[in-house]
Amino acid sequence: MIITKPTSSSWIDYLKPNPRANVRLFCFPYAGGGASIFRTWANDVPTGVEVCPVQLPGRESRLIEQPFTRLSSLVQALAQAISPYLDVPFAFFGHSMGALISFELLVSFADKTVLAHFTCLSPLTVLLSYRLDVGLSTN
Repeated sequence: MIITKPTSSSWIDYLKPNPRANVRLFCFPYAGGGASIFRTWANDVPTGVEVCPVQLPGRESRLIEQPFTRLSSLVQALAQAISPYLDVPFAFFGHSMGALISFELLVSFADKTVLAHFTCLSPLTVLLSYRLDVGLSTN
């Protein structure tokens, strides 16, 4: 499968279009982090994957933009922003706050009216990553 070239978006930064890719991997950073943490991932994933680092408002290249203060508003805007990229199979990776964003975005996709006109309504996989606070007791 060949991926069509999506329209440019300030939400996807460090995109290296991959004409041989058959899946898009959306990467969501941790709180305070930006898309640059995923900038080299395209060099390390299999050739069938196109990495789409998500750049949130108020971070890095979007520093002058007002950050979202409500997760629901962010998810709604993000669903619209990435919609041009959902014409092929996709997957989500999120670390920490990025995992929460990934999960909530997936939940929003469960409402078929949100993405009714897209070919791929659900991701191939969702990878959620976090680290326990070293000060937390497991007892």
